Amino acid sequence: MDVFVYFYEPLPCGVDEIEDALDKALRDAGEVTGSGVGAKGSNVDIFISDESLPVARVVDLVRQALLPIHLPESSRIVVGGRKFEI
Repeated sequence: MDVFVYFYEPLPCGVDEIEDALDKALRDAGEVTGSGVGAKGSNVDIFISDESLPVARVVDLVRQALLPIHLPESSRIVVGGRKFEI
């Protein structure tokens, strides 16, 4: 399952810190596969290898990893075209 996290405003930390938090939270369920920074914001790409995890659980894992970072409210988690707030 591909998961994307989009940031539309400046971040309170570097993207590498976000990647580390996500990798730690995901453990064996998945991994960060890439990231990018551009004029309109930044993103982190995740691949969930554990196909038994429901989307709601994946979103929860990502949220729990990112909540301590205090990201901008406009940030979104996208799974299968569906957008979720952090």
